[in-house]
Amino acid sequence: MLPNIVFYLTIEGKHNYNDYKPKHPIIAVSKFARDMLVDSGYQVEDVVYHGFNLSWFNISQANRPRLFGAKRMWLLHKIWTPRQRLDLIVESLKLLKQKYNPSVSLLDLGRPPLSFYLKGIYPSSMYFLIPYLPDEFVVGSYKASDLYIHLSTSEGFGLTLLEALGCGIPSIYVDAPPMNEILPKSYGYKVPYVYEDWLNIHPYEEFDFKEYIFNPEDTVEVLYSAYEGKNQSVDKSYINNFDMFKLYPKLLEWCKVYV
Repeated sequence: MLPNIVFYLTIEGKHNYNDYKPKHPIIAVSKFARDMLVDSGYQVEDVVYHGFNLSWFNISQANRPRLFGAKRMWLLHKIWTPRQRLDLIVESLKLLKQKYNPSVSLLDLGRPPLSFYLKGIYPSSMYFLIPYLPDEFVVGSYKASDLYIHLSTSEGFGLTLLEALGCGIPSIYVDAPPMNEILPKSYGYKVPYVYEDWLNIHPYEEFDFKEYIFNPEDTVEVLYSAYEGKNQSVDKSYINNFDMFKLYPKLLEWCKVYV
């Protein structure tokens, strides 16, 4: 008895490599990923969202002190890659400092730390995600922070946004799919995108990444609204919609056993 092979896929744009088409079922991790796969010429059977073991959100952690005595502590948790245009985040945070001079410290779990590019502007504590950080540290970092900054322009799902929601803190994110697909409409601080774009870069030439480009000048006002603490209520119960024990049986239905 052998398990059926199922491709459980995410994608951040169109796939240009058409020499191989899997004969096994393809399940997409989001409706956005499904649409990109279909546009790339693949047949997608179903959409099953990424799930969580909800006990992860209840991991005990030591109280983390406010960094450098700042009024707010914001969490960064991104990898520096051109396809996510994190340069726009840096520009937005620099402009925020120039215009409003907020009392903000950055807790940075990136690789390499994004706050490295903000030296001398914001006080920061930086931790490399190499090889990994303990779950207790990650959960504690979310829960100790006032805001999670997630302003990447290209995603296939947006897992860390749900991590932040489940830990009870708001996020700032681009109001585009798949981010606004998986999050409740009332959650967090939304940055409108100005235009859509496609990016093709080395070593990912077989992909055209779908990007939603935002304006740093507009983002400053949304960041300042977050700093002022407006609309910070977070309904943590929404994460129950992503319980892996409820979602993944649907996925396993596609992994039926055959001889």
